[in-house]
Amino acid sequence: MDPIIIPLRTPLTHGTETITELRFTREPQVRDMRGIKIRDMTFDDVLLLVSRLVGLPPSVLGQMHMQDFAGVGEVVAGFLGDGR
Repeated sequence: MDPIIIPLRTPLTHGTETITELRFTREPQVRDMRGIKIRDMTFDDVLLLVSRLVGLPPSVLGQMHMQDFAGVGEVVAGFLGDGR
């Protein structure tokens, strides 16, 4: 898969690092879905899945502006297709 890059309107901070984009380099695998209820996904579930796919802790992703989160949600919905 070609990377999916989501530019962030509001950068995130992780330690001393400033994060200006999220980079999805792979689609979710079964192991990434452990503990997540696809049909009843919550914000926490989406943050956990995105964390597993982009390699950032949910606490860092929780800093996201809601417009950035909406873009990330579109990517996740695309991965899950009609199964959601």
